[in-house]
Amino acid sequence: MDNMTFEGLRPEAAQFLNDREQVQSTNIDRAVALSELHDFCTKWLREAKNWRRSSFEDKWHNYQLAASDVYDPVLSANKESWQARCYVPLTPAHKETIQAALFRMKYGSSPFLEMRARYEIENDQSENIRDLILRECEKANMAVEDNKVIDDKVTYGSGFARVRYETITEDRLVRSLVQAPIDPSAPAAIQASMMGQTPPSQIREEMQEVEIYRGLRYEWLNIWDVFPDPKSLQ
Repeated sequence: MDNMTFEGLRPEAAQFLNDREQVQSTNIDRAVALSELHDFCTKWLREAKNWRRSSFEDKWHNYQLAASDVYDPVLSANKESWQARCYVPLTPAHKETIQAALFRMKYGSSPFLEMRARYEIENDQSENIRDLILRECEKANMAVEDNKVIDDKVTYGSGFARVRYETITEDRLVRSLVQAPIDPSAPAAIQASMMGQTPPSQIREEMQEVEIYRGLRYEWLNIWDVFPDPKSLQ
């Protein structure tokens, strides 16, 4: 944005007015951009909801009823009073058996991950990489969260999880040893320092930002909170 000129004003005043004009213009541009972003996100979510409702939700509801051993209310309402409502779905015992088998298939062996180089090389780091990945998975409590994903897979046919990297810091009281300063007015202290004798240390307490977690996060996502992008699945 070009600076405007003001006749009869000092340069400092003209610069102040130009800076103010630029700030106002920036605020307006930012407000417009946020409004457009909000409209785009709202439109996308509305389209994703409509597409999911017409594609998956009816099946998901039926699968959920079947897993809970509940007869479909829509079918029940269309039956006559003399018609039977007998329904034999996938029983909870069968569902738990399948879920346990899938969990053992993935996490039954220890370690559940193996890594090897494609060809022999010097300083092969594949085992170190494997150990690092396993450590991150253990920190993220991956097996517990993934069991929830497997539960959704058995119930609905699909399961979702979010994998991310996170660093968490908090303000903590930190104690540290600080060497006491040498008193220049005390000849004995100066002589002791020259002989390599350090003065007694003091404990100092102060609030510091401390890193309390740094690593992988593996989080189960409820299938009803997932809205697939229609364009990516067409």
